Amino acid sequence: MDLRVYHYGARGVFEGTRPVYGPGSGLGWPMHYRYPPLFLLLFAPLAMLPLGWAAAIWVVGKVAVLVVLLRALERRLKPATTFGPQNVLAGFSRRYAVISFLLITPYLVEEFRYGNAQFFVVALTAARAACAPLP
Repeated sequence: MDLRVYHYGARGVFEGTRPVYGPGSGLGWPMHYRYPPLFLLLFAPLAMLPLGWAAAIWVVGKVAVLVVLLRALERRLKPATTFGPQNVLAGFSRRYAVISFLLITPYLVEEFRYGNAQFFVVALTAARAACAPLP
């Protein structure tokens, strides 16, 4: 549903048929466009495509980001063979990673179902955490 709002909102703005904000900006109340204007520019390439193609690319992009992010986190949290202050995650267990993933699965299902952009915001935050140097 949210992807439709992004798509119709951006497409309408670039075609000049809809205002950026307000009840006429999206699909009607409560699904009107209410996101930052910068998002319109970032979403512009997908707005030029038919909704079905845009949705497919959106989902493939999310899956790709999720895979890259999980691999980065796995490398980051890999147990070390030595103990010491240089490796604060030496005791990490894959079991905790699986439990954590299971806990976020409902969020991921809803995220992929509705087409929200928040997944990319969360992924950027997690990527920053995965790439930050250890203390």
